Amino acid sequence: MVHLTYTDRSDIVDFIVKRPWRDRSLERRYAPYFSKKLQAAWALAEKEAVEKECGGQYIKGDICGLDFSPLSCAQDHSTIGYTYRTLRAGATSAEIEMSWAERSDELTATYWMIRRNGRWIMDGVLCRWGEKFHWPDDELRPERKGSSGDQKPDATP
Repeated sequence: MVHLTYTDRSDIVDFIVKRPWRDRSLERRYAPYFSKKLQAAWALAEKEAVEKECGGQYIKGDICGLDFSPLSCAQDHSTIGYTYRTLRAGATSAEIEMSWAERSDELTATYWMIRRNGRWIMDGVLCRWGEKFHWPDDELRPERKGSSGDQKPDATP
């Protein structure tokens, strides 16, 4: 289990999307919790956003790349934590919903977890407005219930 400090929250987003200024020494800490395919999907989404928003290069002072955390599917982080609910679990995969503890009735993200070498790792993320990062095909997973949001992330939950 990883407990993130305030500093870790920005470090993990930099790691997730492979920003050039990320602290590469943290990769050994974070990488075991995410599949290589999910990490590649996050990095590709960041690269495409930088190309679209800033011509392929980060520009100091501009928001280039993803303007939200692809882990929490929000621009900010909860100050009191998150609520998690298991939708489906099997021997090798699970689907987990995450919401802000302040608003546990509002779905923020859904995680696809897989079991590898005796440990659970994140393999896919589905944001409430439909953004997907290495999410399994719809026919391979059961219907999702309670996720009606279709808006991009706000500064608040």
